Amino acid sequence: MSEVAKLLNNIGQGRMQAEVFASFSRLTACALAFQTREAEYLEEAKRWKREELDAFGQAMGALINEMEDHPFEDRLGTIYMELLGNGGAQRGGEFHTPKCICDMMSKVVMDGYEWPEHGAVSVSEPSCGGGAQILSLAEAVGKARIHRLRVQAVDVSRVACDMCYINTTLWSIPTVVIHGNTLSLETWGAWPNWAMIQNAPITHRQWMSMTARRQEDSHRQESKPIQLIPAMQAELF
Repeated sequence: MSEVAKLLNNIGQGRMQAEVFASFSRLTACALAFQTREAEYLEEAKRWKREELDAFGQAMGALINEMEDHPFEDRLGTIYMELLGNGGAQRGGEFHTPKCICDMMSKVVMDGYEWPEHGAVSVSEPSCGGGAQILSLAEAVGKARIHRLRVQAVDVSRVACDMCYINTTLWSIPTVVIHGNTLSLETWGAWPNWAMIQNAPITHRQWMSMTARRQEDSHRQESKPIQLIPAMQAELF
């Protein structure tokens, strides 16, 4: 068992492991958002004791060390399966794709791909999970070109969205993580990571304003899902 999994196992006695992992992912994602998710962080932190928050911080440090030892590998997915693989995760039919499969798929996609001389390259991941496929693609692309990627990552699981946000942020992959349903086009939240904010031709304030307008529209027209996915492609890319 990894050091992160061991630390998380000792947090929140009496709580389900799924709840502990979800909170760890949420707090870590917010901590990496350069104060753009401060209210969300404080709301989640209220649910935990001071010593438990300190333990979450230690787990975050251990995660970063593990990621440095395993470049472009979804360590969060591995930890998630270690903690929940014998119970909730597998009972829900949830399995995280092994890196060897992700690497193979990335090589197939990039084989023969002709990069444009200038500009960004859009990448769509409609069921991102923890972002393992995005990490493999970024590794295949190479560090010199990662900044040209504009990744749109969608998942119906909020925990998966936080995991993907952490992975793409720590590996500086410009990504917008969307909590939504790719099939129905419903959207419940969206978070551009710092690499996206730095590289995309849109400020964080503009992005948040654009997202808020779509959320307001959804309240006025509840029967009509937000068309965020195709609309965002047009506005950002």
